Amino acid sequence: MGDGAAESRGDAPFKVFYSNLRQALPDLHVTVDDLLAEGDKVAARVTLEGTHTSAVLGPPASGRKVRFGAILIARIAGGKIAQAWNNVDPLTLLKQIGALPPGTIRENFLTTRP
Repeated sequence: MGDGAAESRGDAPFKVFYSNLRQALPDLHVTVDDLLAEGDKVAARVTLEGTHTSAVLGPPASGRKVRFGAILIARIAGGKIAQAWNNVDPLTLLKQIGALPPGTIRENFLTTRP
């Protein structure tokens, strides 16, 4: 699954990114939590929800419901995506589908572990 961050140029890689998400989570629902624009850039903070039914992202299908966040930034030129940066929260996704043992990641970096 990588480190959760990816840069792409043009709209074709974004279409692959979205297609992979749709294949992994066919009932994908995306909620736009925040949308910001400045100059030629647009940023969105989104929440993704769905049922993990495919191994396209790496781990085998779990059949579990998942909910995780992402931040997407795109540079627009000529009305199209010219460049994009996607940062997805893969640790939360991996934990929810059972691909990480419990306690592998801290829920909140502001708290201390006993």
